[in-house]
Amino acid sequence: MSRIEPVMDREPLDATPRKRLTAAQKAEILDRQRDRCAGCKESLIWAVVDGKSVYGPMVDEHVIPLELGGSNDLSNRELRCVSCAKKKTRQDQKDIAHVRRMRLKDRGEFPEARQKLRGRGFPKRWEG
Repeated sequence: MSRIEPVMDREPLDATPRKRLTAAQKAEILDRQRDRCAGCKESLIWAVVDGKSVYGPMVDEHVIPLELGGSNDLSNRELRCVSCAKKKTRQDQKDIAHVRRMRLKDRGEFPEARQKLRGRGFPKRWEG
């Protein structure tokens, strides 16, 4: 996945409300991904019982987060295993915060940098 570069000449977007996937949509995405996680490419199938696949836990993720202008369209959706979804969510949160800070800075609303606190020169380990 590529990093998201914000477009600064636009106003901030109102996040589109998240919509749940239907069973048919989930099956379509699984077919598109060949039953593999979009992140680590490991199989999402745990077992095959009576000829039917039994899937493990998976998370529906937006490729481009809704807060950064993504849509609920199936082309912007993917299924990931839980650990890959956590990693992606962590990165998305960082990207969203970065874009928010850049927008505040452009509008002149970003607070001035505070002076970094310095130590008082005491030794780290007291030997007395």
